[in-house]
Amino acid sequence: MGDLKRILEVSSLTAFIGGIAAAIIAPRVVKSRYARKAAVYAVAKGMQLQEDAMCAIEGIREDAQDIYHEARERAGRKAAVRPAKGQEAD
Repeated sequence: MGDLKRILEVSSLTAFIGGIAAAIIAPRVVKSRYARKAAVYAVAKGMQLQEDAMCAIEGIREDAQDIYHEARERAGRKAAVRPAKGQEAD
């Protein structure tokens, strides 16, 4: 039990020191020219992926609407040709 307590204390100390180091280093990294270029590139790629996905979804939506309207038209023609139940065709 004592070993576990000692490990947890060391882990907490390591995490604390790591947090301080990150707080000191992070602003410098974020403000660097290379990090900014990388961030701009990543955001631009993400925006392009979103645009591509929206175009693909729009194409699928249009195809589904076409199928729906064709099916509805076909169902309407069949209903007009077929007599209702209980009635004879002329």
